[in-house]
Amino acid sequence: GIAPPGSRVLIPENATHNNDRVKEEVIIPAPPARGRLPPVGKGKGKGKMDVSHLVPITAFDPLSQKAFQGYDYLNPIQSKVFDAAYN
Repeated sequence: GIAPPGSRVLIPENATHNNDRVKEEVIIPAPPARGRLPPVGKGKGKGKMDVSHLVPITAFDPLSQKAFQGYDYLNPIQSKVFDAAYN
């Protein structure tokens, strides 16, 4: 949410702050990607995760896929609501 007036907010050191007479802009870069899920496996094999219940990012149109760059699948909650939210 938005901080109440008069409160102090800490922003990351790598954020940029631009202030002119018209507007104030703070750009906070996205955190580094956490990586990809382990490869699809059958059962619970070592180092493999069963992702058969997750929606692959390729289910999106090419433009929407750009929002999920670096990911192979939606997470379990996103996958559950995918049909209602996207279709």
